[in-house]
Amino acid sequence: MTFNEFQQLSDNEKADCLWKKGSPVGSHNREQAKFMLYQVADFYVEAEYKTDFTEIVMLKAYEISDLPGFYLDRINISGLPH
Repeated sequence: MTFNEFQQLSDNEKADCLWKKGSPVGSHNREQAKFMLYQVADFYVEAEYKTDFTEIVMLKAYEISDLPGFYLDRINISGLPH
């Protein structure tokens, strides 16, 4: 799947794709939300969760060149296939 194909999916299809194809590579917390960054193919998806992780509030896809800088130091790629 490409970044553009992912962007064309509905919110439910994006969440399904994230669960099936995403590999967690980073996270951070902000006030009342938790954020997880996943790698999906050659792009990344940030999922914002309610603090209890029961519901996704928002999904945002990034190409590597647009990834927020604070993630770059936090991405753990040691467990990803090469």
